Amino acid sequence: MMEDAEAAIIGLGSATGTVRHVVDELREEGKKVGMIKMRLFRPFPAEDLKKAIGNVPVIGVMEKCISFGAAASPVMQETMTSYYHDEEKPLMANYVVGLGGRDVSPDMIRKIYDNLLEIKKEGKVTKTMNYIGVRGE
Repeated sequence: MMEDAEAAIIGLGSATGTVRHVVDELREEGKKVGMIKMRLFRPFPAEDLKKAIGNVPVIGVMEKCISFGAAASPVMQETMTSYYHDEEKPLMANYVVGLGGRDVSPDMIRKIYDNLLEIKKEGKVTKTMNYIGVRGE
């Protein structure tokens, strides 16, 4: 599925089941999307992750975590660091979901993919950190 993906979500934990469901639906609709489910965080699998991403031009890192005072969530920071010395890298955006134990719905995942496909179309990331499904949104 990742070979032809134009946008993909990297995630870990329980929400990736919902992501997989949405990927299947979007693929049936003709959208070229994919996903990567991380199974471990430490040691961070930088080279394996980059190999899995391959030539996907736009990546969204989805996480149920935020690091106050940091530029991005932990997985996003590590993913960006993995590409630091590379000349070619995907466009990347961070999505924080499910804060406070809130459910992550298929509609939220669709919103993320819509945003990622818009980033691909525009060729740039205008908002790196995105909060999905939080109060005041």
